[in-house]
Amino acid sequence: MTRTLIFATIMLATSGAAQATSMVKFVYTGDANIEFVMPKSPVPTLTVPGLARFNNVSVTYNGVTGPYTVFIETNPGPTVNGGLRLFDLTLNSNTFAGSGPQIFSGSPTAPTFITGSYSLSAYFRGAPGTGQLVISNVGGAIPEPASWAMLLSGFGLTGIAMRRRAAVAG
Repeated sequence: MTRTLIFATIMLATSGAAQATSMVKFVYTGDANIEFVMPKSPVPTLTVPGLARFNNVSVTYNGVTGPYTVFIETNPGPTVNGGLRLFDLTLNSNTFAGSGPQIFSGSPTAPTFITGSYSLSAYFRGAPGTGQLVISNVGGAIPEPASWAMLLSGFGLTGIAMRRRAAVAG
């Protein structure tokens, strides 16, 4: 019994706090149709003042899915406060750029996307247009490995307790 308690204490201490990663879905409709999913509070690959970059995001652009680099920016000014840009890694070119309200809170080094609907003045492949960007929450949270470790250790401890009771009863 003492070994079981020591084992349970070690498992819980090393599993750490359970955390969850929430995801958001981006859907742009207008002269182009764009969809992709990212963490609500992602860690940028690179940041420079006013700009954050996220590499290798799976984006569906007008029905074709491929790897893109996603840029979010803040551009304090009288009419433009932010933007979203897509760089197509397959074509090695800018595919989409939209300016409008800032779509995240915090700084570019630690952004948190704000769910809602945003009007963007867009430029994609040289053709200007306007459209609507909708950022929405995706399903529930995704469990972290620490949550799975605690769940499995709980099942293991329950099994050990049931086995010992059966041995004592028998």
